[in-house]
Amino acid sequence: MASVTIREGSTCLIWIDACHNAPLNIQCPDLFSFAKEDHISVQQFLDANDRSDFFHIPLSLEAHDQFQIMISELYHFHKNN
Repeated sequence: MASVTIREGSTCLIWIDACHNAPLNIQCPDLFSFAKEDHISVQQFLDANDRSDFFHIPLSLEAHDQFQIMISELYHFHKNN
């Protein structure tokens, strides 16, 4: 299985490409079930003013927990890169 090295994130899809261990749609299935689109780049997601716009609201508790984890991981990635 291939994995992606993210640079600026314009060609890496946040849900489908394996950036860490497995794609986020596999790691966060509850959150993914609320996604409005499955072909969003990492750059689009990180550049958004309101990331909740990418999801059907309200989120379930499980999806919200996964959202918080995802945001934390992306924050650390963005800060390091």
